[in-house]
Amino acid sequence: MTLDIKMCITAVLKEIGYFIVTICFLFQLGALNKRLDEGGFHATVQGSFDLLKYDSYSPLKFFVGAIFLFLLDSWLMVRKVSYLHNKQASHGEEVIASMVAIFVILVLLILLIIYINNPILRAVAIASGIMIGIFTVSTS
Repeated sequence: MTLDIKMCITAVLKEIGYFIVTICFLFQLGALNKRLDEGGFHATVQGSFDLLKYDSYSPLKFFVGAIFLFLLDSWLMVRKVSYLHNKQASHGEEVIASMVAIFVILVLLILLIIYINNPILRAVAIASGIMIGIFTVSTS
């Protein structure tokens, strides 16, 4: 049995576009994280709000983008695992391509979590906590 490269690529063609978009997003997110680290934002309430307002709210836009990609990533992972589990893959090439796609999706998911966690997620968590606290106190 020889490995049919064309069939492997065809089996993951939809995911290749997603991989490219996610990799570009991660490069841009990494560049933003570097600028934020150089910006000297402090881990205070005011520093968190300043960080989120940086460059016309770019960190918030990236946070929303990361949530979207995380959900899409999770959906693709479930779809691929389900595809393999239900034995819809009829050729060995499809199984191999699906396994490679699952591995790449998993790596991209982990990188997405790592990149958004520093420092954007912390600032969003602090700002959200403050806003929830204010809302809770004002409604009591």
